[in-house]
Amino acid sequence: MRRFAIAAALPLALLFGACDSNDNNFEPLLAVDTFEIVAPTATSTLPTAVDITALSGVIFGGRFPEQVQDAGEWDLALRLVNGELQFVPAGSIGIQDISGVSRAAITDPLNGRTFESVTQAPNPAAFVTDRGVPVRLGGVYAARSRLVPCGLSAVEQYSKLQPLEVDVAAQKVRFRIQTNARCADQRLELED
Repeated sequence: MRRFAIAAALPLALLFGACDSNDNNFEPLLAVDTFEIVAPTATSTLPTAVDITALSGVIFGGRFPEQVQDAGEWDLALRLVNGELQFVPAGSIGIQDISGVSRAAITDPLNGRTFESVTQAPNPAAFVTDRGVPVRLGGVYAARSRLVPCGLSAVEQYSKLQPLEVDVAAQKVRFRIQTNARCADQRLELED
């Protein structure tokens, strides 16, 4: 019986080990893409939110929160607030993930940082969950996803993003994003 318990536990240990962000035996699995989202208007046909997760190694990207298939499957929405475009975390507008409160978050622009210089997600205290942050052309942000299934648990994924085009009149942003598809791994660049 004891051999059976050990044999049954081994695959689970391997599964959880692959998701362990402290295991430096695995390189980050980085997915990169560019997306365009808009603030919701009566005439918009582009996505109004983004799903930053990359569970399959591909970033899911633009989402339509008002459609049933995308409801709750996003992390950041674009909103026009007092004449300024903002990235708004899902939880700040009442969206919940499987924990009952959304863990989706974003930092304020990381002053003085380039996209390439952000090699790891910052301290959890740097992430904003309860308000939008201003979209700044060329600014660099770190983002955290809502809880998503990973093996037999649920964890966040981490990203960095940078607006490449910001059009306040059209209420549109085009940005590049890089997400680490490894479960809860805060590394955002390959190690040298």
